Amino acid sequence: MATPINDKFLQTIQVASDGLDVNFTNHMGRYAIAARDIHPGETIIIEPAAVQVVDSRNSLTHCYNCMKNTISPWPCDYCAAVVFCSKDCKTKAIHR
Repeated sequence: MATPINDKFLQTIQVASDGLDVNFTNHMGRYAIAARDIHPGETIIIEPAAVQVVDSRNSLTHCYNCMKNTISPWPCDYCAAVVFCSKDCKTKAIHR
């Protein structure tokens, strides 16, 4: 039987809609279940990617930072393996 979680932070998924509840069982651990009817196509979680990588076949045609196809690439100052679509993307990637 599922038991409620007392810790307020653990009771919610910070990037989820109000359509999810968090429960806990010894068998399953912490897990999310629908708190209400979720409509087809409804967004229930928005979370940035933990990792993103440009496929090596596209490393000279797609921006290393935002993954967009680039017609006039900005070269990397540190290697010849990746390119950027703009000075802004290049700066963001280097400071990441």
